[in-house]
Amino acid sequence: MFLASMSLAAAATTARVRETVRPYTWAIASAEAWVRAAHERPPYSLAPGISAVISSAGSEHTFGVGVQEHGASAPADGDTLYEIGSLSKTMVALALATLVTSSNGSGNFEWHDPVRRWLGDDFKLGSEGYVSSTLTVSDLLAHRSGLAEGQGDLLGYFFATDDYPTRLAAVDPAHTLRSTCDYPNTGWSLAGQVLRGPTNASSS
Repeated sequence: MFLASMSLAAAATTARVRETVRPYTWAIASAEAWVRAAHERPPYSLAPGISAVISSAGSEHTFGVGVQEHGASAPADGDTLYEIGSLSKTMVALALATLVTSSNGSGNFEWHDPVRRWLGDDFKLGSEGYVSSTLTVSDLLAHRSGLAEGQGDLLGYFFATDDYPTRLAAVDPAHTLRSTCDYPNTGWSLAGQVLRGPTNASSS
């Protein structure tokens, strides 16, 4: 009787595990099939490779389709790193928005936080103290820091990103703070530096 009960319990447990695993396995197969088919048609076919992750019920599955770069034979996989250009701006904005949402008005992180709150008093943008002390996170994301397109970009070729907050003291914005919208990459590099503060993330 005891052995029979144990066998029934084991069978029931196995059935529940199968019920849990089967939908996830099906989701992986379906997602992979969709990505592989999509990579065969425009605009996805323009990309040399695609890497994807499926997250469900606490489990993650990564895979790749195609190759890592044009002209190469190395296959793309779940660990492939890509040059994503300005898509990084979207990711920075999403991460900052997540912080604002999770803060829920508590003041832990807000759009209108002064940049100096997270980069420290050593942060300087140009020679005007007013700009450095009042520039906010939202100013950076809305392209109204006063920096013109291309201003400060050369810093990235000569200095580490960690040096941006102090090196920008030598870059006087072309416009008055919040007077116009211009598209500088430098402002978003600073936003990435701000993101490191509340998340304790490294520059890498």
